[in-house]
Amino acid sequence: MTETADQLLSHTIPDCQWISQNSSNSSSMTSTYPQFPDNVKEWIEFFQNVKLKQYPILGGQFPIFPTEEGSLRVKGEAKTRFYTNVLLPVNTLLQQEKQEARFCQASPEFLGHFDFILCTKDSTVAKMPLEIETCHNLNLCGHNLWKIYRCADSSQITDPNFKFEKKILSQIFFEMACNGLHYGILSNYNDTYFLKREETSPTTLYVTRVIQSNDVDPTLRECVYYISQLAINDNTSNILDLIMLDNYSSNYSDNSDVSDNPDYLDDDYPLRKTGNSKKIVTSSSKGITKPVMHINKKKKKKH
Repeated sequence: MTETADQLLSHTIPDCQWISQNSSNSSSMTSTYPQFPDNVKEWIEFFQNVKLKQYPILGGQFPIFPTEEGSLRVKGEAKTRFYTNVLLPVNTLLQQEKQEARFCQASPEFLGHFDFILCTKDSTVAKMPLEIETCHNLNLCGHNLWKIYRCADSSQITDPNFKFEKKILSQIFFEMACNGLHYGILSNYNDTYFLKREETSPTTLYVTRVIQSNDVDPTLRECVYYISQLAINDNTSNILDLIMLDNYSSNYSDNSDVSDNPDYLDDDYPLRKTGNSKKIVTSSSKGITKPVMHINKKKKKKH
């Protein structure tokens, strides 16, 4: 059996229940990322633009992809489920286009840790990072991400299921900024957020309201396809060339087991590293500096 591209994207995916754990799993995040972004705002027009279908949908017939259901316990299960139910069908459409783009798990040009990366040209040109978190680290319980990030004291939220750590957002913003990329995706499988940064305000991150796995008009697949088109057709900007300091080398390990730091819940949390002078200088930031690590300017070719 086959279906059109429009039908393929219009399917919702199963809502999968996360199984509670006795302690949060911080292994999915590196221990320290730059104190980015300075500001987080709502990406207001995103969903309306998805509905307008600004990018043409391919003609022809495509296979019907079965979806996987079942509960989730760890990040690896969420990654597999997201790839099977969302990325694999979207990849089928993207690879039919002239850029031959696809989501993969490796890119030689990409700086930093990521779960999936949208690439073009046989996976050699990185276009957009996608980070998967567990519900034990990211569960806003209906709160908007841009409001939570600006909140001075998240402990005022009494819902016991609420989980949020600022370093999650810092990580994906770092990956976008240090690779000259303007778009990103953050998800715990059931809840997904779409991200954008602009050259005119390089330390501001725009984030959508949540879209859930079983939402319609638009569906999660439609949103992923739309932002993929934005990223594919975007010209990368000047990137940040990271000079790795000795006491930061472990921060990019997939096996980081550093416990969660409550300082990340404060808007102006201090970076608790000593022994080195650290700052960021970006080629497009117009002198903006941050007390984290030294960055050299390095231009990335436009693709």
